[in-house]
Amino acid sequence: YGDQIAYADGRRTADLVRRAATGDQMAMAALRRIVPGDVKPAFAKGLLEALGPEALLRLPRGFTGQIKSALTDHPTADARAWDTRAVLALLRRSLALTTHPGRSGYIGDAYLKQIVQAGRTTFPPGLNQPWAVAGYQSLSTILGAADTSRFSVHFLRTVGGDMIAYDREVHRQYWAPPSDLTGSYGMGNALDAGTTRVEQKTRRTDFLIPLFNTAAASGRQGAQALLPARPTGYYTGDPSISQFKTSDLEYLLHDRRMAWAKTDHGAALGNLIKTATSGHDPESERIALHTIDLLAREARGTFSVDVKELKLTTGGKDGDDKQVDALSGLRPHVADMLATHIVKVNGLYGDFILGKDRTHAPVTDVDLDYVLLDLSRNADAFSTVLKAQIAHAKSEIDRAVASGDRLRLTNAIVANGQVFGHLLEARNQTILAEGGRVDAANKQLKDMVAMGLGLVVNAGAEVVGRKGGAPAEYAYQNTVQKMFEALAAQAIKPLEQKPNATLAKPTDNAEAIEALFGQMLVSSLVTTRNIDPKELKGKSFAEGDPPRIRGSLTPDQYSELLRWADSRFTIGDLQERAAGAADRGMDQVSGHYRTRDGEFNVRRSGQR
Repeated sequence: YGDQIAYADGRRTADLVRRAATGDQMAMAALRRIVPGDVKPAFAKGLLEALGPEALLRLPRGFTGQIKSALTDHPTADARAWDTRAVLALLRRSLALTTHPGRSGYIGDAYLKQIVQAGRTTFPPGLNQPWAVAGYQSLSTILGAADTSRFSVHFLRTVGGDMIAYDREVHRQYWAPPSDLTGSYGMGNALDAGTTRVEQKTRRTDFLIPLFNTAAASGRQGAQALLPARPTGYYTGDPSISQFKTSDLEYLLHDRRMAWAKTDHGAALGNLIKTATSGHDPESERIALHTIDLLAREARGTFSVDVKELKLTTGGKDGDDKQVDALSGLRPHVADMLATHIVKVNGLYGDFILGKDRTHAPVTDVDLDYVLLDLSRNADAFSTVLKAQIAHAKSEIDRAVASGDRLRLTNAIVANGQVFGHLLEARNQTILAEGGRVDAANKQLKDMVAMGLGLVVNAGAEVVGRKGGAPAEYAYQNTVQKMFEALAAQAIKPLEQKPNATLAKPTDNAEAIEALFGQMLVSSLVTTRNIDPKELKGKSFAEGDPPRIRGSLTPDQYSELLRWADSRFTIGDLQERAAGAADRGMDQVSGHYRTRDGEFNVRRSGQR
C-alpha cells in the first residue's frame, strides 16, 4: 500500500465526504469502513487537496444540519451523530497529518493561508457575526473531534493565531464570542465523544475552547505558539504585524473575562497556559511572568478593601461573585504553573524582601500576593502551591544541610518561612472575604503536617555544581520538581500507608510551621549527615542492626527523635526562626492588600 495508492484513495474519499454531507447514505456507509486512526499522511493529503480549504470548512455544516433535522423529524439522530463524529475525526486527523512543514504529506503554506481566508468567510454570504456562521466555527468543530493527533507549531501559529485575531475583531462589535457548530445549531451533546443518546439541550459553546485544547495536547511549543509576546497579525500569523496593541493573553484574560463565565470559566485557557509554561525555558518563564502580572491586575479589580471593616470584599451588591469567579476554571492550572516555577516564585519574594525597588519591576511580591489571593478561593489549587513550597523548602534545607554551613541553613529556613507566611495569609484573607472561618483555611497546612509530608526524603536530587550557572539552576529546578512529585504521591496514599500518619495535628499556624520545619530538618539531618550507628543504639525511633531510623514512627517515637535531633543538631531555634519568619510574611501580605489610593490596608487575619 504505497503512498501513490494512498493518495489516490484519499482523493476518492473526498467525493464520499461531499456526498455524505448532502445525506447520501451509501456514501456514508463507505465512510464507516475508514478508521481515522489508520489514516496515513499520503491519504490525508489526497483527501484535503481534493476537498479544498473552502469545502473543508463548509461540509461540517452539512453533517450537523442533518443531525439538527433528525432531532425534530426522525428517530435517527443518535446514528447521524455517531456518523458525523467519525467524519469529523477523519478530517481532524487528516488536517493534523498534513500541516507539519518538512514532513511527508505537508500540504503547503498556500493551503494554510486559504484555510485562514475560508475561516473568515461567513454563511449565509453577506451576513456577519452573530447572524452568520463563520468557517472558523466549522474548524473549531473539527478540532474538537475525538482524535489525539498533534498539530504543528506552524499550523497553530498561522491558523490558530488568526482565529484569536478574528475573535478580537468580532469582540469589538459583538460581545458574545462565536460558538462551534454544536452551539450554533443547538445540538446539545450530539458531538460529544461517547454520546449514545442525543439530548437537545441548549448550552453555550466557545469556538476557541477546542483550539486551546488542541494546542495544549500538541505540547509546550504548540501552546506557546498561541501566546506570543506580541499579538498575532491579521491574516498572516506574523506577530510583528498587528492591528492590536495588547498581547493576545491580555485580551483573553481581561477583555474576554466575562465571556468565559458563560462556558468553562477559563479552564481550557488555563490548560493552555499551564502547558505553555511547563518548562524552564525562557519562553515558559516569559509567559508565566506575564500571566502573573495580568492576573494580579485582574485581582486588584475584583477584590477591594472595606475601609470600615479593614477587610477584603468580593463581588457586587447582594454578594454577586460572578466577576471574581468568572475565571474560576483557571485557578487549578495557575497553581500548577506556580508549582512548576516555585524556584522563581521564591526568588521574586526573596528579592523584594531584601529591598529590591518595585517601581520598574515587571512582576513584584505584591503581584504574587494578589494572584495567591484569587487562586486561594480554590482549596485544591492552594494545596498544590503549598505542597510545591514544602518541596522547595525541603530541597533548600537538604542542600544547606549537605553543605555543613549553619548560616546557609538559617537563611534557607528564614527565606522559606516568609514565603509560607505569604501563602497562609493570602488563603486566610480570601476565606475572610468570602465570610468563611480562618480555622477552616488553616486546616490544610495542619493536615499536611499530620501526614508527615516534611519527612519525605530527597527524591533523587541531582548534584549541583559549585560554579552554578544555568545548568546548575536547571538541575536544581528538576530536584524541586521531583520533590514535589514525591510529596504529591505521599499525600494521596491511603492513610494506613502514610508514615507518621498518627502524628499530633498542630493547633495553630505557628505550631504547624514549627512542626513542618522540624520534620524537614530531622529528615534532612538523619539522611544527609553521617551518623554513627552507635548513637542510635537503644533509641525507640531506630531499628535493625546496625541501627537506623525507622521507616514509620509512632507519635512517641517521633517525639523522641525530635528531642534527640535537637540535642544533636540544635534544631529548636531553627524551628522558632521559621515560625517568626512566617509571622513576618503574614504581616507583609496584609500590608500589600490596600485601597486604590493606598491609604488603608486590610487588618491581618489574626491567625499566627
